[in-house]
Amino acid sequence: MGRGHRRALGQQVHLRPRHGLEIVDVFRPSREAPAIARQAIEIGAKVLWMQLGVINEEAARMAREAGLAVVMDRCCKT
Repeated sequence: MGRGHRRALGQQVHLRPRHGLEIVDVFRPSREAPAIARQAIEIGAKVLWMQLGVINEEAARMAREAGLAVVMDRCCKT
């Protein structure tokens, strides 16, 4: 398989998506959220979702200013 491709559960996975992502879901420490927000903006994501306990106002501001919807300190399963 070419560079940047792997398989998961028998399906090909693109480590660098060919199309923009809808949601970037952040499970990293809050201090890492601004860098992730910048990456989400760069790839054209529509939503920056910071999971329970992930709170970073700077990341939220950057994402909102770039037109992304922002969810912070929430689990996407509830």
